[in-house]
Amino acid sequence: EGALELGEDGRVRSRGEEGAAIVVGSTLERFLSVVMAREGLLVDREGEFKDVFDEEGVDERARDKQTRAALKIDPDAAAWHLEAAERAFGDGDEAAAEAALARAVALDPGAGDAWALFGALQRRSGRLPAAAASWARAYAATPAGAVRAERAAEAGRAAKEAGDEAARAEHAAAASAADPGAVARWLEAAQARLAEGDGDGALNLATLAATVAPDEAAALVREARLRGKLKTIT
Repeated sequence: EGALELGEDGRVRSRGEEGAAIVVGSTLERFLSVVMAREGLLVDREGEFKDVFDEEGVDERARDKQTRAALKIDPDAAAWHLEAAERAFGDGDEAAAEAALARAVALDPGAGDAWALFGALQRRSGRLPAAAASWARAYAATPAGAVRAERAAEAGRAAKEAGDEAARAEHAAAASAADPGAVARWLEAAQARLAEGDGDGALNLATLAATVAPDEAAALVREARLRGKLKTIT
């Protein structure tokens, strides 16, 4: 799902549209073996697709087999530990997800997507300084664009919730520098969520914007919170 690169260290990385990369093969040979094994779970020897698809694409059972096959062939590639973490999180097993993420970032400290999910899980469990640090690592691993700005703002939001105003300001400045139009976009999206009745989604976007531009987002944050309270009462 991105451009493939073979580094001087012999590892294969997949680089997405926003520029963030993750190791998908500890060696070229292992990467190719993983690809063949994963595709072999979808296509038979005659080149026909197996009965492993549902309305959303590859079914869950086959996807799980693909993840396990990749981890067995190349346990030193961070991408497959991230994939395992995403599957564990989807199943509600946050402890397993965190363990897989810890392994992913240990293998590949530049895996921005793994750091981002790590930060989200840490914030959910109230470990705010750790969450801010993980989001900062995610930001640093993302070269440019809207995703880089979002990750800086997430680091700032966690720092703000932890009571570290200096860190919030630093991350907010980084978010603005990465994408000057981010706050306006988040506020517009928050307004749209409110109009659709999605108060939680609106509040999430509004508080993210408020991390970077408190004055601009204050009114929308109050409105989203009020909507949430009214919904709870009714």
